[in-house]
Amino acid sequence: MALEPEAARKWRDQAQFDYIGPFVKSWAAFNAWFRHGCGSSSDADGLSYVTTQDNLVRNTAIPLLNKNKTNDRAQKFKANIADLHERLSDYDLNKTDPKTGTIYTIRLSSVRVLNQGKPQKRQHNKDQFLVHRTNKKWRSEIKRDDKVAFEFEQGEWNIDELVTYGKFTKLSQTRRTFLQATYNAADPCPLLDLTAGDADELPIGSVPFRCTEQELFSGLVRVLYDMRNSLLHGELVPNETALRCYEPAYWLLKDFLAFADAG
Repeated sequence: MALEPEAARKWRDQAQFDYIGPFVKSWAAFNAWFRHGCGSSSDADGLSYVTTQDNLVRNTAIPLLNKNKTNDRAQKFKANIADLHERLSDYDLNKTDPKTGTIYTIRLSSVRVLNQGKPQKRQHNKDQFLVHRTNKKWRSEIKRDDKVAFEFEQGEWNIDELVTYGKFTKLSQTRRTFLQATYNAADPCPLLDLTAGDADELPIGSVPFRCTEQELFSGLVRVLYDMRNSLLHGELVPNETALRCYEPAYWLLKDFLAFADAG
């Protein structure tokens, strides 16, 4: 017997495609690809490999983000990014930081972006402030007339450890301010708003980002990783608005896998 119109409508409403399964499977394939590429099972090593080293995904994706790229492939890639940004902006998709327990919202307007923690140097009067990573240690120094006036070493970048270090607290206010600014500039994974930076406008679909192509790519990979964690760690609340976020995320992962297969 044929369905009544009302019953047909209800079944149609329930038939919306769920992108969670395809997203998980695509992430698994992407995860296997970058683990093989970097030779490590560490997520941190894998994300660093994808976003900062030469590889097929990065080398294909970043040129497509250029504002002068207008071919079909670039436009579809950018449209998926814009769609993801808009859907995440409409819903608080949350993730808990495993180290601090802090709950944060997954967005391209507030995302940690790997930048390799480049060495930083600043000068004020006769003081030279340096923060750099050497031999897997973070080293913060103040030099005056080529003599070390302050030094501090850490295994990981951590601003709280620096500012509570006894010898740091005894520095003058000026020295503390300049060293802290130098230290923050060396942050290997700073929190950025990719829509409100100092860079020239980078039009992505209908969204005017304010960041470099490298920053956007790195932030995009991080957001997809955080979405994967929110889902697999049981933090995702399965409602229609939340699930809609995973549709463009799935298509972006499909793009990444296509880029990886290009070689």
